[in-house]
Amino acid sequence: MLEKLVYPVIPYAVALLISGSLALLILVLAWPRRLAPGGQPLIWMMVAIMVWCWTYALHWLSGSHSARFFWLNATYFGAVSFPIFLLVFVAQITRQDGWLRGRNFYLLWIVPGITLLAMWTDPLHSLFSGRQPGAEASNFLSGGPLFWMSIVYSYLLVLAAYGLAVIGFFRLRGTIYRWQIATVLTGMLIGMVVLVLELRGFIFLPGLDLTPITFTLISPFLLSSLVGFQMLKVIPVSLDAVIDQMQDGVLVINSENKIIEVNRSAAGLVNSRRNELVGKPLDVFGNVLPDLKGELVTQLHRSQVHLTVPTPMDLEIQVHPLIGRRGGYRGTLITLRDITHIKAVEGELRRINTVLTLQLEQIAQLQQSLQEQVIRDPLTGLFNRRYLDESLPKDLARASRDEGQVSLLMIDIDFFKQINDTYGHASGDLVLKDLAMLLDQSMRQGDTVCRFGGEEFLAVMVDTPLPAAVRRAEQMRITVAVKPISIQSGAVNVTISVGVATYPQHGEQVQELIHLADLAMYQAKSQGRNQVCVAGEPLP
Repeated sequence: MLEKLVYPVIPYAVALLISGSLALLILVLAWPRRLAPGGQPLIWMMVAIMVWCWTYALHWLSGSHSARFFWLNATYFGAVSFPIFLLVFVAQITRQDGWLRGRNFYLLWIVPGITLLAMWTDPLHSLFSGRQPGAEASNFLSGGPLFWMSIVYSYLLVLAAYGLAVIGFFRLRGTIYRWQIATVLTGMLIGMVVLVLELRGFIFLPGLDLTPITFTLISPFLLSSLVGFQMLKVIPVSLDAVIDQMQDGVLVINSENKIIEVNRSAAGLVNSRRNELVGKPLDVFGNVLPDLKGELVTQLHRSQVHLTVPTPMDLEIQVHPLIGRRGGYRGTLITLRDITHIKAVEGELRRINTVLTLQLEQIAQLQQSLQEQVIRDPLTGLFNRRYLDESLPKDLARASRDEGQVSLLMIDIDFFKQINDTYGHASGDLVLKDLAMLLDQSMRQGDTVCRFGGEEFLAVMVDTPLPAAVRRAEQMRITVAVKPISIQSGAVNVTISVGVATYPQHGEQVQELIHLADLAMYQAKSQGRNQVCVAGEPLP
């Protein structure tokens, strides 16, 4: 199986060593990007060339027959594996490697496996060499049926790789991607031309196999693509791969409502596989898209649906009609986004907002209650002097601006101390509360009655001149006098003394008017109680 030397082998062996070293350089450059598509088969392809070239060089440089025989057989480890890695490399960089995954990849190794087994056991059957033991081949292309099976298989793989590269060149968009493939195509084309010429006898060197050097011609072009066009760095990604990796479900239907594209996420919603759904009507998604029928499929719109199977979830459905370049409906793109988490967050936000709203209402009520407690008398529920100090100056200012009148009624319960002494303070409190209710009911809207202190009350009547104030004071006095007030031991009748002072007739300052009303009330008491007196009127 050893070839007869005709030409000097040293230059040839050096060329083989250089070719293997060039493959090693490409391996080093590709190593950092070994995980990119095409990275691993490129590295293994360079390993195959290195094994092929270096073992063949050692074959020619070895001095003993046995060593030359060993190294010649070792070359086939690189020779039979190189075409497979070349095919896988081209398929991956052109994004056409779907059919090369899993079992199909391992099937590619059947013929190389048979070749290696036949070669190492050839002394037993001569099916690889095709000659009797001890005979030498006339040239490196001589061999038996298994040899030619390996040769034909290897060149078919190379042709397949070249075909994929040509298809990829026209399919991939982007100048840089095409330049990447163009450099690989150029190297493969030159190598194939040299092989054809060699097989046709135009470049025929007896005893010397140019095949490993021929395939190494691809290396400079790979080196150019790695360095100049960022191969394995800027990598084309197929639209199909991008869609399939999307978390959102994607459906594309044609004008007949047939599914022409669907990704993994969308297929999972109906517990199916992608290839099982292509070509089927959109109705297979009836549970997911119950309302997506008729004109809705051809109109741009967005909706939401709640699913209970296969798992509870909320989906946002977006429909995008696809219009051709010349107009006209061509199909529809439907995206299905899982918004379960968003809906849950929205629900939680609504719940928190409701809680916060209730808390704000409670706070407002508490504030109002506190405000009421500050300006209201706890026993009678009437406004207190704090409120009076805030509101009365405003009433007088408004009257001054509008040239109106404000009358004050200072009211005191007659003989209130005797009620406390006779019936007890609890009964006195009942008298205060009942009288406060009577006074408050007698006020017009806009008027105010306050508990001024002890058994004294102050009524503020806006837009009320003195004569009207006196008449209302008399009506109030008579109402109190004739109405019995219930206490713990029965009922009592009480009377009131009232002093009247009017702004601006009797004064223009708050304290001045209060003082004059108070003096008029004491005048009513000194005149016998149960009567109304006006500020500034002389004693009878």
